[in-house]
Amino acid sequence: MGGVLLLLMCYFVLVRLRQVLAMRVAKVAVAPEPTHTRLPAEQQLASHAQIRAVGLLLTEATKGKLTAMKLELNDCSGDGCSTEVEIGRMVPKEPLEFLGSKTDGGCAFADTEKAEKMLKEVALVLHTANGMLEADSLKPWTLLIEGHTSKSQKGQKESIRISLGRAEACCVVLKSAMKELDSTKSTSQIDKLFSTEGHGDARPLAGFADGGNYPENRRVEFSLVQ
Repeated sequence: MGGVLLLLMCYFVLVRLRQVLAMRVAKVAVAPEPTHTRLPAEQQLASHAQIRAVGLLLTEATKGKLTAMKLELNDCSGDGCSTEVEIGRMVPKEPLEFLGSKTDGGCAFADTEKAEKMLKEVALVLHTANGMLEADSLKPWTLLIEGHTSKSQKGQKESIRISLGRAEACCVVLKSAMKELDSTKSTSQIDKLFSTEGHGDARPLAGFADGGNYPENRRVEFSLVQ
């Protein structure tokens, strides 16, 4: 009698064990396959073709609106433009002038009204371009602001300080202009659109590189970057 009960118990244990194993196999079978993570759409860089398309639309959209600045886009056909570097530049039609180094450290605009007009046009171009890019869920372009000086008698350290200060003075106006163009953007979002660099007198223009104190070298450059 005891042997029969032992056999029955073993039978029921085996049946239960088979049921548990079957359930586990079924769960494994229906488990979803892992998917590869992908960057959010807004992090995707525009292709060469998309850069060219935005450039054409941007030129048309800003036609007649730029009176103090001009937009110069790079040739992005084939390998003519990397999708991770400079897309184009905003070039002043007249020099963006600053007061001398003895006034406000050389970082104040010589004509504030004229400077603000120029910089608002730069902000308009960046805002318009990014509106087109965001409509296609593409990563927005940013603006690199680079300050330069003519040959300094006080040394490279002072020259870099002045050039960076002038770039940052432009950046303050540009951020304010961007906020006026799009009040939905937070301060941190706008901050990410701009970067500044000061090169001092290390990058003189071609034809003005013999060490002379040329006013042409006292400039700020604005580059659209992806």
